[in-house]
Amino acid sequence: HNLVDHTYFDFSLVDDSLITDESIIIGQNLKAVLTAEEMNFTNCVMISSRIMRNIQIFPMRLMDMLSRSEVSSVITWLPHGRSFIVRNPKTLEDDLIPRFFKPMKFKSFLRQVNLWGFKRITRGADSGAYYHQLFLRQKPGLVRKMSLVKCKYAVKGTRPVKNPSDEPNFYELAKIRPLLGLDETPAIALPPRSIAGDNAYYLK
Repeated sequence: HNLVDHTYFDFSLVDDSLITDESIIIGQNLKAVLTAEEMNFTNCVMISSRIMRNIQIFPMRLMDMLSRSEVSSVITWLPHGRSFIVRNPKTLEDDLIPRFFKPMKFKSFLRQVNLWGFKRITRGADSGAYYHQLFLRQKPGLVRKMSLVKCKYAVKGTRPVKNPSDEPNFYELAKIRPLLGLDETPAIALPPRSIAGDNAYYLK
């Protein structure tokens, strides 16, 4: 069986306010971040895809929902801001989904989560939470670079199996690159440095 691929690149240094449909964004491999490697072309990935307008409507609405503190008893960011967890599926289905999305069952909501490439954490403090490397608290601009995942598991029995030993440790990452809380305001960005042309941004 194939294992779930938990390869993770951290995009938290990208200046969210500079992201456009055309810009290139750069993320660094999690292992390189945790071992304090300098950013270079061997441990980074670039995403430059131009996404059609409004195609990211599900993750954008999910981001909007998670930005509201009053829903935290139902669905919430985990402390590090790199994954979210549903605490009350029934209330989410009955009250919040109709408010932020078109009405759908909780199973359909999770299907959308999976179609957008979110992965589930199965062990530790974040067990049951979902994450995506481009879905970070207080970084709504990154969502512009998300895209639907082509279904690769049409054949029965080909879905990847759990791979808990490779699941990312976001608490260790947060010690090095913390994200803003919901009640914090982003600082005025310094002029960005580029390692991939005028449209590629990260802050050192």
